[in-house]
Amino acid sequence: MSKLESFNKFNKIFKIIENFYVYLFFFYAMLGSINITHGSKIITPVMWLSFIIGFGIIVYRLFNYKKYYKMPALAALTLLLFSICLSTVLNYNYSFKENFILCVYWAISFYIIYTRHEDKTSEEIKKDTELFLKIFICYMTIAVIVSFVFLAAGVSERIIRPETGDEIYIGFVIGRLWGVFLNPNQGAISASLASAMLVYFIIKTRKKWLKALFIADIFCMFMYIALSDSRTGAVCNGIIFGTFFLCLFLYKTREKKLWLKIVSVFLSFLIIICGFIVPRQLKNIYNEGITLTNSILHEEENDDKGNFSDALIDRGYDLSDDISNRRFDAWKGAVELFLHSPHTIIYGCSFRGFTEYAKENQPDNYLVNNDYLDFTTLDNEFFNILDANGLIGIASAVFLIVCVLASLIKNYFKVEKRYQPIIIIGVTTAIGLAAASMFGSVIFYNFSPNMVTFWFMLGSAMKVIKNSKEVKNK
Repeated sequence: MSKLESFNKFNKIFKIIENFYVYLFFFYAMLGSINITHGSKIITPVMWLSFIIGFGIIVYRLFNYKKYYKMPALAALTLLLFSICLSTVLNYNYSFKENFILCVYWAISFYIIYTRHEDKTSEEIKKDTELFLKIFICYMTIAVIVSFVFLAAGVSERIIRPETGDEIYIGFVIGRLWGVFLNPNQGAISASLASAMLVYFIIKTRKKWLKALFIADIFCMFMYIALSDSRTGAVCNGIIFGTFFLCLFLYKTREKKLWLKIVSVFLSFLIIICGFIVPRQLKNIYNEGITLTNSILHEEENDDKGNFSDALIDRGYDLSDDISNRRFDAWKGAVELFLHSPHTIIYGCSFRGFTEYAKENQPDNYLVNNDYLDFTTLDNEFFNILDANGLIGIASAVFLIVCVLASLIKNYFKVEKRYQPIIIIGVTTAIGLAAASMFGSVIFYNFSPNMVTFWFMLGSAMKVIKNSKEVKNK
């Protein structure tokens, strides 16, 4: 075998490893986001396998940087990575290990999950993306069904991990359905993503029985959003469906009259509203059904058997007079911490360290001085970056947004018709998760399937747009 043949064979094997790695990293994120496996021994070997293979891939890509460096917005992502690394090093006395792991997550997300090989064709991107969508849908379908089984079986557990002190809920606890998800808000966001992915396949398939199956699955996803009582999930759901149909309508009406485009925008706003309202109404219908069932059983049995009142969706721990549920106060505290000194303004306090920093330097700050708990996240990625990475991080994030939007707006209608659905689902996923990140840690600081999905789908959309741009320029 000649050296050229050996080299080509190695490249083919390496491409397989790169494709496999996306699902390994996703599996690792999934294990940490499911309450049954969170903190279990299985995570450690998967984590080390992910880190070792990821390190090898990044080293390979550095040596072959010419095949990767032209990926859109990669310079902005490099600046973002620099900002978190700088903050981690300069705040080394605050949770250095945890911050270092975040740096690793960002490096893998930016340089492996998001970045694609220069020679990757749009057809290959389409196949890779559709496989990812199928895996994500399967994961969510199983997770949601098991969550419903827990609800029906009356599973309601509160576990405290002795090694970390973490409090974990399983099943139906404190008035909402956690099911198998470590965080019901993250689970609800994933359910809204899976719903849009199912719509993608409904449009794609011609088999009626598959369409019916996908519609039933969408209903299950909506029901989980409802029973988890996640307002963030409902907002994400509305924006995802509104964005999906706006992108679809605009492409369909690109050569039509202006009034059709205006109607498309108006209809998309209606879909956003409906996407938010439907899960909230399903929650009300469920509660009414539980109340009615409970009253009927009591009339027939005249005892406490069959008391379903504990299954009502009712988050009693929320602040009834605060629509933000403490977020506004936390964000105000975040700004106060940001303005504390020149170094917090320029490069921040690090994400895992800003709580410790506040305790030492601003003990009266709401983040560490309230009647609830110490805030370790600000439930908003803008404020997270502000306190964690300072102005360097914010400037890098703005640069990233500008690069992505400029590429999208300039080249959206240049994409071939057969690849347009990939752009639509990619943009829909990215915008939906970006919107959800305004109410929680989603795409930067909370390692989860949603974070992996964001960077993979955004990378797919940007690569197809880049390929389409280059074809048009030839």
